[in-house]
Amino acid sequence: MDILLPLGTIVTLDNDNKIVIIGYKGSLKNEIKDYTGCLYPHGLIDENIFCFNKSDIKKILFYGYQTPELYKMREILTNYDSKNQEKSIKEIQEYFNEEEE
Repeated sequence: MDILLPLGTIVTLDNDNKIVIIGYKGSLKNEIKDYTGCLYPHGLIDENIFCFNKSDIKKILFYGYQTPELYKMREILTNYDSKNQEKSIKEIQEYFNEEEE
């Protein structure tokens, strides 16, 4: 699993719960993880959020929607600098602000 999975992708982890990916670079106990997700089909109930790495994914059940914006986000997050999060976030914001103009 070398590529960043799109938002909306549904995976199983070791506990066999279905998790839908809702974000990237989530933080759990001050440790940055690859993905943020919530239970599927429940969604965000009781703030039950999971942060996990690519290596935690047991199986991919469904791939989320893929667009050119996703490919750009993959490029940015591949070069994500956890020591300079502000720089990485600024790069993401600049890219998407350019797209709106």
